[in-house]
Amino acid sequence: MTGQEFYLQLQQKYDKAYSQYLDNTKANRLIKEAMSRLVEKLYMTLDDQKGYDELIEFVKNENQISVTAGKIAIPSDYLHLFRLEFIYADTITFTGGANGEYISAAHTLRIGDVLNTAIDGTGNSYTITNVKKGKFYLSTASVASPLYLRRSFEASPAFSDRKKGSLSNATKESPKYQMNTTGTNREIICSPSPYSAVIDYMVKPPHTIDVANTVTDLLDFYTDKFLYRLMDECVYEVASETRDFANKQSVQQTIIDNP
Repeated sequence: MTGQEFYLQLQQKYDKAYSQYLDNTKANRLIKEAMSRLVEKLYMTLDDQKGYDELIEFVKNENQISVTAGKIAIPSDYLHLFRLEFIYADTITFTGGANGEYISAAHTLRIGDVLNTAIDGTGNSYTITNVKKGKFYLSTASVASPLYLRRSFEASPAFSDRKKGSLSNATKESPKYQMNTTGTNREIICSPSPYSAVIDYMVKPPHTIDVANTVTDLLDFYTDKFLYRLMDECVYEVASETRDFANKQSVQQTIIDNP
């Protein structure tokens, strides 16, 4: 299936009266936007490994990435952010150890917190069994200070409008991020700055669909199921833009019947 063949089948799916509404340039824009929305919809409804396998060409999932001076360099294949998780590694200093009792002034640890001997989480782990003011307890009495408390929290976007919040009111329990572009460099500003981050994002499509292309076989890059589902998404977008509610409702039912 070439780009031109894809477009011909797409035209058969919506009212031919819209043929003048979509020239090649508009059709390519429509396909690009519909693909981005489709991948996001599929990502948000993933519930099994089969779903991930179908999106393996479009999504980088649980991708661990480093943070430098509170900033994340956006990967070169990045197209659209789905999820961002910040990992914090708090340093816990203490003394003692007799009978598993450790002294740590003004600590905020809780029962069940897991401490690790390595800041990156690759060392030995110990679970806190009890806490008191200025003290915490482990099941072992031979751990050297310091240990590290690793916690992860979903980050949400910050807005420039003060009424919607800003980076200044972010906390470790409720971290925020903001996209920033400096020259040709794109980055994510993190607040508060985490030790590292985990990012799920949509990568640039393996091939750009061009409705005028009569040579390239799209099945070399996409599954036929994905292409037909993309056609339905394009029809949905056309129906939404033209306020064709009957066609919109019809294609919605098609998508429900053939997800």
